Amino acid sequence: MENLRVRRAGFAFRRIYDKFLERYKVVCPETWPNWKGERKDGVAKIFNSLDIPNLENEVRYGTTKVFVRSPKFLYGLEVNYHAAVLRITIKLQAKLK
Repeated sequence: MENLRVRRAGFAFRRIYDKFLERYKVVCPETWPNWKGERKDGVAKIFNSLDIPNLENEVRYGTTKVFVRSPKFLYGLEVNYHAAVLRITIKLQAKLK
C-alpha cells in the first residue's frame, strides 16, 4: 500500500538513508570515505554537492527514507557515482605503482 501512495505522489525512487549513503557517499568529498553524523544529513550533503537545479522539487526527505521524483535525476546521480568510483580507482592504482 505504501508503494502505491509513493508512486501516486510522483516519486520514482525511494531508498533507506543507510543504503543510499553507503552507495553514493563517494560522490561528495564531505561524505567520503566515512560520514560521521546523521544519515539524513549525509544524504542532504550529497545532493547539495551536485548543484542540481530545482532540488527542492526533485527530492523529499522522510523519517527513514529519501524520495526522488525523476528518473533523469537518478541517471545523473549514477553518472556522478561511476565517475567518482573511476577517479578513486585511478588514484589507488597510481599509489600502488
